[in-house]
Amino acid sequence: MGRPITFLSDYCLHILRNASLGAVHSVYRKTVNLSVGGSLLALQAKNSPISPISLITDLPLGISDVISCRPGQKVFISPNTLTLMSDQPSGEDTVSFDFGQSRHEDLRLSQSLSGPQVSLLSQNIRAAIHLSASGGFQPLFQTFQESGHLFSRQEDPVLQLAARRLKAASAYILSSAWLDAALELRGLIGLGIGLTPSGDDFLCGFLAGLILSGLKDHPLAHALREEIYFHLKDTNDISAAFLACALEGQFSLPVKELAGLPSPGHILETFGSIGHSSGFDTLCGIFNAFYTKGLIRTISPSSPE
Repeated sequence: MGRPITFLSDYCLHILRNASLGAVHSVYRKTVNLSVGGSLLALQAKNSPISPISLITDLPLGISDVISCRPGQKVFISPNTLTLMSDQPSGEDTVSFDFGQSRHEDLRLSQSLSGPQVSLLSQNIRAAIHLSASGGFQPLFQTFQESGHLFSRQEDPVLQLAARRLKAASAYILSSAWLDAALELRGLIGLGIGLTPSGDDFLCGFLAGLILSGLKDHPLAHALREEIYFHLKDTNDISAAFLACALEGQFSLPVKELAGLPSPGHILETFGSIGHSSGFDTLCGIFNAFYTKGLIRTISPSSPE
């Protein structure tokens, strides 16, 4: 009997049900990433933020202190169990995780909101961004509170480049140049530091915002998804895994919960628990998608609410 996996997404469950072999991809204090069936899954400590690739365990925050594993180590998968195989002849470091009785949930985002709902959610997200001090892309959107203009002058080189691309994308959108806008947005892939650069988190949020605002099938959305798909290798494997999930409409639990129109305080709390700045970079992307819908409506007043 293995240690329990207490939660996993339907996305993870589908991958595990259709695989028999994998390998340890990378090891961090709170997470052990596994490469399974061409996808990345994440064994995480208990109480970790829930993402589409999460395999939440009952282990404490120092998960890598409790189990012994290394990149390249083999992983065997049976119908209800995944086993990290030991390199030792004695097999003493072999550890198994049971997912047969795990709670699981569909983290696919498919619900689009009405115009008034988008407006309310945009206001709540805007308030949460204003209250945060997360860094990342947040300063680009913080100034919206003061001037009403996005992407104001920044001194940080990363933010300068991001601002140029976002301004250019907005200009192309106003000209209905959807592919050109998508090319500018795609240029954010890999921009920033960390395991999930700010540009990648922003794009995940932007894709979620397109769904929530009813633009999932808009030409801009089609062009952007295609551009991201063909440039996933422009970032690291872990961040690419989240972008790949976003292309399939799979997002973290806090993103899915936005369809319920949570308060600014709730948004601040749930997104603040996601990485150093990842949660708020994602929120900035969602907010920008809502802003984009407004731009599209100025040139296509008949676009659906």
